[in-house]
Amino acid sequence: MTKLTEDEIRELFGDKTFYKRLDYYGSRRVFNSVKIENAIYAQVMGSSAEPYEVRAFIGDEVISTKCTCPVGSMCKHGAALLLKWAKEPSSFVDAYRFLALVKGGVTAYEEGADDSDGCLERLFSG
Repeated sequence: MTKLTEDEIRELFGDKTFYKRLDYYGSRRVFNSVKIENAIYAQVMGSSAEPYEVRAFIGDEVISTKCTCPVGSMCKHGAALLLKWAKEPSSFVDAYRFLALVKGGVTAYEEGADDSDGCLERLFSG
């Protein structure tokens, strides 16, 4: 997946939204981070009682985010998720690796287990 820099994220979101994300990333409010193919997912604790569900697609030429917050897309929660990916990619659980380990152990992962039964599709759709 494409690597991102802080400057690229700032350019994508603009200064105002980018600097708002500081409260979220710096306060460790981005958690339960998962990577699947070219997408990343996490929960971000915002101003509501429940965390927001945030998704980001990172393509070669397009980066987009969706969020359950009132803004809905390309919000400060999405910026915080992307910043976590840029700075801490190893903190994201690789969904295929996790699924392979659950389904068949390390051997299945090493043999390239996939999501042919649609388990991850169902888990992350919506």
